[in-house]
Amino acid sequence: MKRFNKKWLLGIIIVVVVALAIGLIVKRSQEVANQKKPALPSNPVQVVQIKPGAISVTQHYMGKTQAVLTADIASRITANILAIHKREGDIVKQGETLVALDDLALGSKVRAMDAEVRSAESLRSAAENNNAVQRASFERDEYLYNNKGISLETYERSAVAMQNAQSQLSAARERVSIARENLSAVMTESGYANITAPFAGVIVKRMAEPGEVAVPGKLLLVLQGMDQGYKIISQIPQEQTAVIKAGTQVMVTAEADKINGAVNKIFPALGTNNLASAEIILDRIPAGLPTGATVGLDFVMSHVEGIIVPRNSLVRGANNTFVVRIDENNIAHQVAVVVLGENDQLTAVTGISENSMVVIGPENVLMQLMDGVIVKPIMSEVR
Repeated sequence: MKRFNKKWLLGIIIVVVVALAIGLIVKRSQEVANQKKPALPSNPVQVVQIKPGAISVTQHYMGKTQAVLTADIASRITANILAIHKREGDIVKQGETLVALDDLALGSKVRAMDAEVRSAESLRSAAENNNAVQRASFERDEYLYNNKGISLETYERSAVAMQNAQSQLSAARERVSIARENLSAVMTESGYANITAPFAGVIVKRMAEPGEVAVPGKLLLVLQGMDQGYKIISQIPQEQTAVIKAGTQVMVTAEADKINGAVNKIFPALGTNNLASAEIILDRIPAGLPTGATVGLDFVMSHVEGIIVPRNSLVRGANNTFVVRIDENNIAHQVAVVVLGENDQLTAVTGISENSMVVIGPENVLMQLMDGVIVKPIMSEVR
């Protein structure tokens, strides 16, 4: 009887435990069923609202910066270099000594020419005295001959002597003139031993050192002016000279620095590469770059009107160009557009309505946004 009661009690306990477990499972199932289902995931994308307008259509080229005023400093004589007083980056004043050359040989030439001048002047003085004596003698003999005081032969000898004295005086004077010219030339040449700055500026290149031999035509330094401005030279195709001409607007860019400018001059002479040259004058070089640096140039070729979209909203395919439009339900749609013109930031198109929302971003990201994809738009602004 006791054994039977124990079995009965154990069965009751098992039934209760199972019932409780079933109840918990049912309750949990109801709680899970009552919970809200999570929303489908969406892609966050940057979007802009597009509007009609006009833009400048540009053509991009590269250009090299130069100083408007540049001087190649070289020697006019052959001499040893004693000193070069400036290096790259040094500021110089007009007339300041840049290079000192050995003038020992020139000094000897100056002294020799000076002695030649003194000798010629001494001979001239003697010739002047002799000419004065012969003239006085001739005038006396002429008087005597006219008064029958001397013979014709004596008179003629006196006239020849005077003519010889005059010729000797002319030769002596010519010798003095030549000697003085030679002295002046040697003194000028001697002055070339001290090379000075032709204008104020900055040294940008140094190509020689003391101890080397300076020869005419061999560059020693390159000097650039600082206050005369800078020029940018860009090579452009020959056919572009029909549009790019003096006065054409251009944006000069280096890093994040942009400067508005205009074409100053076109050099149509073509080289072996069939390129012309455009010159732009600026007060400064963008981004503080040195001369010789390369900068970007965007020449304004024309102006067009249309729906203005950012360039980074376009996907360019082999057969068409499209943008990704987002509708009011945040669903993506690929819309084919026709490009009317563009510059470095914006594009004018047709084929899409104004005030539409289009996605901007890398082209590989835009290509993944197929029709019907749900996105999470994040508003941005057209720059």
